[in-house]
Amino acid sequence: MWARAIRRFGSGAPRRGAEELPRAFWEEVREAEQRRQKAARSARSRHLLPGRREQREWAEEKEALSSRRGEFGDAAGFMPERGVAVKETPEEPQIRELDPPPTRLLEGLEVPGLPEHAVAVAERLQSARSAGEVLALGARAVEAVKVETDAAQRARRLGQLAMSLQLLAKQATGSKRLPILRDKRLPPMLTTLGDHVPGTEVWVLPAAISGVARLGALGSGSALKSSAAMAADTLVRVAKDRLDDLSPAQSSLVLASLAVSAELSASKVGLALQQKLVSTLELRCQELPPKSAATLVPALVKLRTSGGMQLAKGVAECIVEGAEGEGLPVNDIAAAAAGLAALRTFPPKLLEMADRAVHHQVHLCTPRAVVQLAAALSEGGSDNDTFKDYLMPAARSFLLDFGPRDLCTLAESFAKASAAETDFIADLADTLQSKVSDMGPHEVSVALLIFSPVSYAVPELIPAVSQQLKSVVDELSPKQLARVLRGLNACSVADAPLFEALRRRASQLSHVFFGTHAVAALVAFAEAEQVDIATVRTLGETILRHLDRLSAQDYIVVLTTVSRLPADMRLVSLPQSFVEELLQALRQRGYGDWRLDPEAVLHLLEALRALRVEDEVLLELVCDRLPAALQKSKTSLPLMVGLLESLGELPSRSRAQVAAHLHRRRKLQSALKDCFNQHTSKKLDLEAQVVIARALAALGLENQHIQAWLDLLVASPQADLERLSADSCADLAWSLAQLSWQIEWNRRFCRDLLRRLYTAAEGALPLHEDEVPLPTFHLRPAPTALLRLAWASAVLGEEPPLALLSELHSSLQGQFPQDWCGSGLRQLQEVALHWQLHSKAIGNTESSQLPSDVKEWLALALEVPRPDQYFRQQPRRAERRRKQISAARYSYETWLTVTLSQLRVPHQAQAIVGCHRVPITFRAQRHLIDVLDLQDLTVPANRVTGAAELRRRQLLQLGWAMHSIHLRELHEAVQKGKLRLTVSKLIASLDPGAARAASFSESTFTSRAPKVQVLNRGRWQSITTDQVLSDFSDSDIEDEDDRGSARLRNPRSVLRERAVRAAQQIA
Repeated sequence: MWARAIRRFGSGAPRRGAEELPRAFWEEVREAEQRRQKAARSARSRHLLPGRREQREWAEEKEALSSRRGEFGDAAGFMPERGVAVKETPEEPQIRELDPPPTRLLEGLEVPGLPEHAVAVAERLQSARSAGEVLALGARAVEAVKVETDAAQRARRLGQLAMSLQLLAKQATGSKRLPILRDKRLPPMLTTLGDHVPGTEVWVLPAAISGVARLGALGSGSALKSSAAMAADTLVRVAKDRLDDLSPAQSSLVLASLAVSAELSASKVGLALQQKLVSTLELRCQELPPKSAATLVPALVKLRTSGGMQLAKGVAECIVEGAEGEGLPVNDIAAAAAGLAALRTFPPKLLEMADRAVHHQVHLCTPRAVVQLAAALSEGGSDNDTFKDYLMPAARSFLLDFGPRDLCTLAESFAKASAAETDFIADLADTLQSKVSDMGPHEVSVALLIFSPVSYAVPELIPAVSQQLKSVVDELSPKQLARVLRGLNACSVADAPLFEALRRRASQLSHVFFGTHAVAALVAFAEAEQVDIATVRTLGETILRHLDRLSAQDYIVVLTTVSRLPADMRLVSLPQSFVEELLQALRQRGYGDWRLDPEAVLHLLEALRALRVEDEVLLELVCDRLPAALQKSKTSLPLMVGLLESLGELPSRSRAQVAAHLHRRRKLQSALKDCFNQHTSKKLDLEAQVVIARALAALGLENQHIQAWLDLLVASPQADLERLSADSCADLAWSLAQLSWQIEWNRRFCRDLLRRLYTAAEGALPLHEDEVPLPTFHLRPAPTALLRLAWASAVLGEEPPLALLSELHSSLQGQFPQDWCGSGLRQLQEVALHWQLHSKAIGNTESSQLPSDVKEWLALALEVPRPDQYFRQQPRRAERRRKQISAARYSYETWLTVTLSQLRVPHQAQAIVGCHRVPITFRAQRHLIDVLDLQDLTVPANRVTGAAELRRRQLLQLGWAMHSIHLRELHEAVQKGKLRLTVSKLIASLDPGAARAASFSESTFTSRAPKVQVLNRGRWQSITTDQVLSDFSDSDIEDEDDRGSARLRNPRSVLRERAVRAAQQIA
């Protein structure tokens, strides 16, 4: 376009009216330049790089301009002013290539309330082409102030000095800053302004304070510093005295200036002025212009005053309401939005205004504005399209202009808005790599965490940032330290000296840690396996100090982290009451939203299992909201399996509590069914299906869908089953045995599994003629898998191979299972009892082949007491009536023993037969009452589990006659007041006279509460149930071979018989 203009006016002789030709020429050049700039902005808004054709045309235009240098002279002032006649010269005019004109400070002044008589001075200063010219004008104003006697003229000169300082502050950037601050003309300007400002006009004060603060003269050399300090002190004192004369715009400019200069805001006079300004602006913030309000927001962010948050709301309303009539530039909108987002005051209308500004004015954004808009919109929750279609191309065009903090803020904002594309984050990381040496503590803390996913694209970035971290580790704040530790774990950095320095820094900052900082640091050190006793002790004490301020999620995180620490470190470094205080704090906040998070629930259950803590209240809280948690959140397959296993692998009392919830609540059954159907509808490999089956069997969950799914599982191709590992095969056999499903198939599967593990010489069953040998396993099964396989064989009634028992003994190293739930020891005792009964049945010929140490180990296992064998079934206490958190208890042993005592039937409660706990036994008659409780039945199929079947079979093999009843029948009898009738019918074959002992219409167990409070109403009495039951026991029966009525005989007849025997012995 310039080439066309040159060809039009650069050729040919001058025509008539040649004095007008140059003006028309320059006007057309100006218009061409404006069109070019407009096209550039349009292209920039589309963020498209110029094509080869445009580049070739620009090169031709530039070459055309260069080729015309010989035809035109080189003029110094090539842009004539309007209205000025152009003088013709005899020589032909020459023109050179049009470079951008020198920067003119057209927007360098911020003078609210500028009077009319000072406009000419402002325009004169704006026309200055350099900082040297501004200093020269300032030196002249200093000389004029010294000799000026007129107050009005002196005020104008002082105003000129104030505006000169503002312009110099705008110019003092980069390499120009030191020359300006070292100029000898600057100190006299400051001194003169400080000496004569008390009597000047009020508009000079904000302009002067703004210039001194933004110039940065207070932190420069000694000569300039003294002059600037004296001038600043005088200006601040005068502004404090004349605060009532300042307009809201002028007050906002003064407050913004205080925020810029740390020296001014830290002084006593500056703090007092700051408080007065905040109080004043809170009352008059509605009078602020939108431009002044937008300028004030960054000041509020830096000051963080007590009234800043209240003032921020008024400023935000002023910006939103005023900007509707007066359009704010996009850069001001960006600064205001970012500041209000940092102050947590972000009105929705401002978010819409910022979003609209991005859509229409993104081509006018500076690099800083792009960063501010990204940060503000990510906090406000803007649409992803705004980030991807507008902010991301704009950021790419300014990549080389961003500093380290800008790059980290951009990456963090895009990640928070879920708009972070991998290529874009990699570009930011690549740009940051060359600027690592300029990074501070904040940038390091953000970069390690944000850029860890793209470390493969820029492999040199993370090591360089880690090296930079060593130099700034002593400058880390508590929050930055926590983020650094998280970032190092995300990047898998294992630098022992670096973590040592971080531990030392954590100890130094422990007295200023918030509770969340201490929790994050403890978790990060534990995940990196870089903990020591001193660090754990320090962070643990900090957590206890802030325990009441932490959330329930933090309690769970701390419990999980502590449970994963080594036991010796946990005992030495933490107080004994640390875990109990955390659990008590979690109980107090039990009704929080954490129960709706399946992941938090799983971590809590895993922590309790690792710490070996059984908590009835927390388990009740978890089970109460578990259906809603499963329905509202999308649980992954590992999360679902972990939840099922954690609920199934609990101690006996807690397992009964979970079973009560499963049997009583259809919503929980439905939620588990939906979760199961969701995952099993997908295509899963056989290993994953076995894991699901094991979790279902441990919890006792069974319905029609699960049964059909198990049928499909066992119908898998033989080749797929053979590819399973030994542990998976053992788990499959145990799961089917526990659910009592596909018994015949499971029996064949166990036989094949034993043949693959052991040869016929080692005790495995030999192959039939039509059977094909199966491949052996490459790896031997774990001790837990061996124990499950042996237990499954016992449930199926198979002969236990001696090699399996020997390998189980050697894999456990002669010890007993130490699992918290006690299922391992129970299964081992049942296997030992099964082997003992089998040996007695077949004689001692085969049992003698078992090594003696294995025999002794199995015999000793039967004598080891289990906690579930001896805990007392306590009835419901008063907590249930007081509506406190408590589990539903079904103390059926108490129901039976009280009823039998009323029927005057001698018995023994809570007896141990073999390795099984039996509610009621009649030892004289070798009879017992077996209750199928909720743990013995699957949900919701109500089928007897394999463990219950094995118990009943072994009790029968031990020679006991069994009277079986379901817990549901006992509970219904208690509710209807017919328990005595039900019990009498149950033992009618044992004692027919029990039915005639008393009327069944007056039962102690009625439908009125309390249901089970017979022996101990209210509080628990000192006399125990065993002492009460001892009066009805059959230990005093002399003739134990009597198999008649089990009722007590008349005491008078017993005494008479004893007296007769004594007389006979004397005679």
